[in-house]
Amino acid sequence: MMDSKGNQTSSLKFNPYEMGVYFVFILLIIVISIGSGGTFLNLQNITNVLRQTVWVGIMTFGSCFVFSLGGIDLSVGSTYGCVSLTISFLMLGGVPVLPAILLGLGLGALIGLINGFLVYKVRIAPFIATMAVMTATRGLMKVATKGVPISGVDMPFMRALGQGYVGFIPVPVIIAAIFWAICAYMLNWTRFGRHVLSIGSNEEAAHLVGINVMRTGIMTYVLTGVACAVAGILVTGRLEGAMPTAGEGYELDVIASAVIGGTSLNGGKASMSGCLLGALLMAVVRNGMNLLHINTYWHNVVMGLIIIIAVVVDQLGSRYAKKAAAKV
Repeated sequence: MMDSKGNQTSSLKFNPYEMGVYFVFILLIIVISIGSGGTFLNLQNITNVLRQTVWVGIMTFGSCFVFSLGGIDLSVGSTYGCVSLTISFLMLGGVPVLPAILLGLGLGALIGLINGFLVYKVRIAPFIATMAVMTATRGLMKVATKGVPISGVDMPFMRALGQGYVGFIPVPVIIAAIFWAICAYMLNWTRFGRHVLSIGSNEEAAHLVGINVMRTGIMTYVLTGVACAVAGILVTGRLEGAMPTAGEGYELDVIASAVIGGTSLNGGKASMSGCLLGALLMAVVRNGMNLLHINTYWHNVVMGLIIIIAVVVDQLGSRYAKKAAAKV
């Protein structure tokens, strides 16, 4: 389906760009496999890659809705870390696991609500609003911990969430797959998903046809906050604690994963399958650099270049779509 900009709005079907990303993904796997002497294709390493995809992947699936509006959320990493830290404190303080998890999900939703309120009610630019929330949240985390990691969350249920397996598949990977399926359904086959894409395509037109832009916009930020909370809960089970620096820099990985997968930062175009592919590609790149013993100082350089390339491709695609729509 095409929007008013000539963009493909949302589809689980392959498109030429996504096929190109799949080609690059497969080529990358081949190169890394050869360079690592086959170590990359080891079952344990593949499992590690899938596990590393979980945290950024879940946050990307939630953030896809915000990007589809033409917005941005820079607070995803700090929300993820804040939820992990909060539920660690709660459980160490004697709060049962399930209430602590529910409170963690509520905290993620609250941070998302604050972001949405600032963007859609106060009318602060998304970049500024979410950066402010990111900074404040990150500061509160460091004040609460004094920069010291939290450990000792020795709860069987949390360990099962973060470290368990079903057969040979890690539980976090299964939860991420379920979350992806839910988000894909919401984006592609619900009224909410159609409204999000319509607003991203043309906010004024969406308002004129009766879509509640403010409510839909705030809900997308709440959804992103919940996604970050889910990732934060899983990593708490993985680490059996929390780090005051957890999630730093993840906002860039989330943006890169979404854009690489074909979701436009200008709004109106999204691909949940592409977000999954983008998150996997980012994890493969990081894993490959480790296996090829590339100096860690170069890791951020490489990831930065990937982000630049992804954004440039996104912008060029948007310009081409506008020119094509103007000729119609």
